[in-house]
Amino acid sequence: MAGIAKEAADKSRASMNVIKQNIETGTYANVYLLFGDEVYLLDQYKKKLVDALMDGADAMNLTKVADKEFRLPEIIDIAETMPFFATRRVILAENTGLFKSGGDALAEYLERVPESTVMVFVESAVDKRSKAYKTVGKVGKCLEFTPLSQQDIKQWIGVQCKREGKQISLETAQFIIDQVGDEMQTLSKEMEKLLNFTMNKDVITKEDVEEICVMKVTSQIFKLTDAIAAGNQKAALDYYYDMLELGEAPLYILAMINRQFDLMLQVKTILLRGHADRNDVMKGMGFKSPYQADIYMRQCKAFPLEYLKKTLRDSADLEVQMKTGLMDMQMGVELFLVEHSRKVK
Repeated sequence: MAGIAKEAADKSRASMNVIKQNIETGTYANVYLLFGDEVYLLDQYKKKLVDALMDGADAMNLTKVADKEFRLPEIIDIAETMPFFATRRVILAENTGLFKSGGDALAEYLERVPESTVMVFVESAVDKRSKAYKTVGKVGKCLEFTPLSQQDIKQWIGVQCKREGKQISLETAQFIIDQVGDEMQTLSKEMEKLLNFTMNKDVITKEDVEEICVMKVTSQIFKLTDAIAAGNQKAALDYYYDMLELGEAPLYILAMINRQFDLMLQVKTILLRGHADRNDVMKGMGFKSPYQADIYMRQCKAFPLEYLKKTLRDSADLEVQMKTGLMDMQMGVELFLVEHSRKVK
């Protein structure tokens, strides 16, 4: 049975392939709707599509509108105007909100957009039951961009390296994700830094990643939680001190630890309902990334339910003591970690 993660990755791959094929063949629909949670990929393919549609034509053939700037009568006038010494006129409309509600009039017009005009809509959210959405599905292309799977992200990292004539192992690619996270916008920036840093190298190593890539505090929190589960006080404190060196305040670190245990408690509760799997966790928690679900499922298994509840009570009590000055902030978190990184029972 295909899971949520595979379905999400398949949607993004299908959307990217549609745009690639349209560009390669030079055959375009008159209406495109790009939407979804994977903002980086959506933005990249929006640019690819619009650039290809314009094909070097005069900028006066491109109209951009956003939010409440979208007024249908004016857009229709533009759409009905022949392009200026070009193959087509392009209208790029972003975040109109008309694919959630109030888009009936737009839907009617989309059925008669001139052959010389291509309308590209980019929306952060849509209602697939709306008339506007269904109309684009009938006369154009609805393209959804959802978070990629771990495997897809590793392949993407490999492609970025190959373009620059470099090699990277799957293990190192996974290490990048572990350090930076799986949010594509952040990954793209960190990969650019990494490729510039390794300009004179043929192979990118784990050491290169450690030296140049910014560690997400969340990645340290995950490691710290693993150390607590393993009863490794030294490792737990080392990760805490690393975060202090990164400039994070003790109170913020405690809040992150508290959030981690709260999420584990919620995931644990879902799993204890019986026959629950990754799909149930993603749906119940609202996780967009299967990677995120996998981490919390793995970590929560190391802790009994009552232990998670007690840890949350203890962290709440400590937060009050720290905020009221009854406990030194740095020392308070240290003592908390020493206490809670004893072997979990």
